[in-house]
Amino acid sequence: MKINIVKLICMLGVLILINIGKVAGQADNKKVGLEIEANVYWSRRPQFSHSESKKWLSSAKDAPNSLEVEKLNMGIGLFNYRLKQQFYHKYRIWGIDFWAKFPNDKRRFEWLMETIKQHLIYFKNMDAVSPEKCSGDYIFPLDIPAKQKWKQQYQLFRAEFLGSKEVDKYDKINLLRIECAADPMIVYRQACHAFREQNNFDLIKWTKMVLDFADDYYKLYSQISGQVKDENGNIINDPITDAANAFFLYSSDFGLNYVDLQLLAKAFARSKFPNLISYGNTKLSLLTLQREPFDFQFNAVNGDSVDLKKMRGKLILLDFWATSCTSCIAKMPEVKSVFEKYQSKGFEVISICVNPEIDRDRVIAIHNRIGASWPLLLIGGKSERSGHMADNSLAKQIWNRYGFSYVPQLVLVDQKGLLCEYNGPLFNKGMLEQVVKKHLNN
Repeated sequence: MKINIVKLICMLGVLILINIGKVAGQADNKKVGLEIEANVYWSRRPQFSHSESKKWLSSAKDAPNSLEVEKLNMGIGLFNYRLKQQFYHKYRIWGIDFWAKFPNDKRRFEWLMETIKQHLIYFKNMDAVSPEKCSGDYIFPLDIPAKQKWKQQYQLFRAEFLGSKEVDKYDKINLLRIECAADPMIVYRQACHAFREQNNFDLIKWTKMVLDFADDYYKLYSQISGQVKDENGNIINDPITDAANAFFLYSSDFGLNYVDLQLLAKAFARSKFPNLISYGNTKLSLLTLQREPFDFQFNAVNGDSVDLKKMRGKLILLDFWATSCTSCIAKMPEVKSVFEKYQSKGFEVISICVNPEIDRDRVIAIHNRIGASWPLLLIGGKSERSGHMADNSLAKQIWNRYGFSYVPQLVLVDQKGLLCEYNGPLFNKGMLEQVVKKHLNN
């Protein structure tokens, strides 16, 4: 009887092990099946194609004149933008579904990073877009509920991404940087909207917004990276100054004058953030040009000496640009038109390219193609890298002293050699002539 009981127990044990093996096998099979399903699903994710815009691009070759080419190119650019919006709208919807179906698949984080790199606009009808409409003055209505829904979903995805041990800390830092790259324009758009709606810009409120934003970013960055500053005490690849820069770049959009900008620069210079302190101080240096003449002397590419001190009595536009800057080059025909109309009345232009000497031929070719007859300076120094200014160049000195971080930089100097306009309205299409005319009549 005892033997039978022992045998029975052994048989039961074998059966249990067999069943456990079967369950484990089924689980493994299920896991393998899920992985295969995920791989198939991933392989069928939406892919972006330029084929539609390429067809339209061919029509630019047969355009009757340069204005038509410019209009077509602008339309193509807008159409490509709309195509990308359509694509990433589909890609976002696909990714949300992928995350729900395969919540443990690491590729969901790859999808999230790719999605937030694109600043999505939530159009109500993503398919009601054509090249003809994009090249005209069309406004596409927004889907506000969809925007709010994504905002809520993103916060959940973001929390999982930042809290996951599967995600490298550098990828987490990149996510913060991508968010920060978008936020300056959000700040700018919100501020612009408030100004246009109320015709009143609350400088203190929006300065505080930038400083609060900086505080949140640095705390998160520090928690994730463990290191906030480089050996000079600056945040590595810090995007916060972009938010501050929006106010200087688009000062006229906010109705800001130079007193306002000085207050803004002082607020940043007195902050607790090393990068903003440095940025604020460089902008204060720029604003001192209202009281101290902007003087420098340099030889133009044709060998002639250009000395601002000797040009007193003239209204001078200093146009800082680079060969890589398409908006800089696109602005030149307007500059040429205003120059030809007002040169006899005391308006001068100096084209200042920040490219290095290695790019000399390309720079001169662009200048000649525009038909520019004003002086051309090449101040990027002797660098072996095309498009990169040398550390000891005049371009670098000006950039460091005045806090320039991009091109174009448009600086208008009055008859006394003092700064009278900086970027702002000089950027706006069709505004240059009005600004020049105003200062010539003063």
